[in-house]
Amino acid sequence: VWVVEDYIYLDYTTTNKANIPYTIDEIRYKIGDAKQLKATNSQDRFLEPDYVSNPGEFTDKKFRNIAAFKKFTFPNDKAFIIEIAEDQISGRKVTLEMTYSDILSAANINSTLSKNSK
Repeated sequence: VWVVEDYIYLDYTTTNKANIPYTIDEIRYKIGDAKQLKATNSQDRFLEPDYVSNPGEFTDKKFRNIAAFKKFTFPNDKAFIIEIAEDQISGRKVTLEMTYSDILSAANINSTLSKNSK
């Protein structure tokens, strides 16, 4: 995770350890409950990135993506969630949850660039 001016960039990689290739159907970015019980209702807020380096191409073993979002905040009891779903009967789904503190501790590229230009 890093920040450049008013944008948050998320750089993530998934690895498919199965011998069956993973065909990506959908990648969703949302803010939802950090600890959700299966029987409870959730009010998720879906976010659309301003930029995506890989919109969800077929992946055999590794899938790397960078998504850029206009800066956002959310409460501590929520989490930023990335879901990568497969379009198959098995319904394999990869989920990555990030807490608000993960976002707040992002590397600030602006300050790094300022220090290096001196």
